[in-house]
Amino acid sequence: GAILREAGVDYVKVSYEQLYNADNADEWMKIFRFLRVGPMEDLTVDDVRATFNLASTHSKGRNETVTNFIGVENTLKGTEFEHFL
Repeated sequence: GAILREAGVDYVKVSYEQLYNADNADEWMKIFRFLRVGPMEDLTVDDVRATFNLASTHSKGRNETVTNFIGVENTLKGTEFEHFL
């Protein structure tokens, strides 16, 4: 950050962990406020996750590759990790 500051470059510092693992969308709103676009308040983690576009890197379904998929699915349903299913 010091080099950017010295060069007079505007920037915002964010954390990958906060972007993708936090239980709130504060880090995303920090980016939107910096860019002056998008939702700058009242954004939820569910709103953010609903917009993720994930590309498949695997042709088989999880239920074909995870031997205990039903158990995993039952464990994750209704939790904060359900979106990984």
